[in-house]
Amino acid sequence: MRIILGGISQEQNTFSPVLTAVDDFESRYLLRGQEVLDRLASTGSEIAGAMCSSQEEKVELIPTLWGQAVTAGLIRRDAYAQLKSELMQRIRAAGDFDGIYLCLHGATSAEGEPDVAGDLIAEARSIAGKRPVAASLDMHANITQRMIEHATVLVGYHRCPHTDQFETGYRAVQLLVAAIRGDVKPVIAYRRIPLLHAPEVGGTDQGPLAELLQEVLRAEAVPGILHVAIYPVQPWLDVPELGTCAVVVADDRPDLAREHAGCLARLTWQRRHELVARLVPVREAIHRAASMDSGPVVFSDAGDNPGGGGTGDSTAILRGLLETGIPCSALLTIVDPEAVTQAIAAGIGSEITLDIGGKIDIVFGRPVRVTGRVRTIFDGEFVYKSAALRGSRGNMGRTVVLQIDKISVVLAERSVIHVDPVTYESVGLDVGGARIVQAKSMMGFTAAYAPIAREIIWVATPGLTTSDYGRLPFRVAPRPLFPVDEVPDEAVLALSS
Repeated sequence: MRIILGGISQEQNTFSPVLTAVDDFESRYLLRGQEVLDRLASTGSEIAGAMCSSQEEKVELIPTLWGQAVTAGLIRRDAYAQLKSELMQRIRAAGDFDGIYLCLHGATSAEGEPDVAGDLIAEARSIAGKRPVAASLDMHANITQRMIEHATVLVGYHRCPHTDQFETGYRAVQLLVAAIRGDVKPVIAYRRIPLLHAPEVGGTDQGPLAELLQEVLRAEAVPGILHVAIYPVQPWLDVPELGTCAVVVADDRPDLAREHAGCLARLTWQRRHELVARLVPVREAIHRAASMDSGPVVFSDAGDNPGGGGTGDSTAILRGLLETGIPCSALLTIVDPEAVTQAIAAGIGSEITLDIGGKIDIVFGRPVRVTGRVRTIFDGEFVYKSAALRGSRGNMGRTVVLQIDKISVVLAERSVIHVDPVTYESVGLDVGGARIVQAKSMMGFTAAYAPIAREIIWVATPGLTTSDYGRLPFRVAPRPLFPVDEVPDEAVLALSS
């Protein structure tokens, strides 16, 4: 049995001004042929899970092309055309096959194509004919009608932080193989919920999504059900089918799939008020951290999360520290290629005055003028250690540490997914010895930081990943949409239809 493997994976923030080019994929992952398997075999990724499952099932995986970039704005039209064309050419050139497995994200948009996952699944279907097509998806995928129509199987993460990527890829190939053999006949049902959750309360270890996850697992234990997932969606997408979704894959039982999808949708809607964030103002968070006798107190820079499409250059917490004048040791990160170049030119040990940050997102941010000492110069490459991205490569570009009294600012050329203390440790900073540590992440960071944090505070910082969705210029997304709008009872009743 031969299964083709490939995909294009990126989470979009359509409000971001930073378009995604091919080199943004190359700076993280743009792998071809055997390189896909060789580079990802030792990671905790879906592809590593797919490899494990295929070995157990004695299935040959045929790698084609797989690309992944850090969350940003829309993929450029020319970049998407190039990547899609190469992926499909490689699939067509792979020879005889029994099924296709696409490792996707599901919240990917390009210029002129709001539903990249649906587009790729539909194109794969045109090549596969009646042969099964499976796709694995991030928990924050935006499920579309096109994805449902053309996929044989959709398998999504259950957990946030995303510690079950390996298991998701493993399960996707397991179900794909069963479909190829005729052991199961997958059918998919979904229900869209007019809801945007706040990622700050979107963890599955505790809270409303933790309880909903238990309902998901109970549903998966029902005879005849193959897979269940709730997709609380990447909320910073202005696309036509935006919304949280409940998806159920059943074995030749569309009625069973519809019943459980409707039930999960209603249960999710009932918890909607618990899925609204309660954030702490910047100055209040700083005073709270300063009042403690030790740290680290981890600040979630909620409004500027590169993992959700934030530009990484918010200065809100730095500005708050400077304006309050409280002498706390703090570790911060700011993306600013211009300041990096100036600091490198000055050299290690030099004192330099710079305007840093607030140059990419000029809607929510502005630069801060600081004077500090250039402490470290680094090439910016590191390997993640935490479960969510274990073994994956990060690349901040050229990076410097600027020391401003007790504040250590990691100035980088590029955004990275900031879920791991290694982003500080890689430049020689001691996370455990700091009073305040900024994590430019909303939820993914908790898996790695919770065991070492004295406290975690979700801070009300402005930016492109704000959960105050009324501040964002939605134009295409379906309305009404909670919590931006009041949603009439009819929309809730429709969830059971």
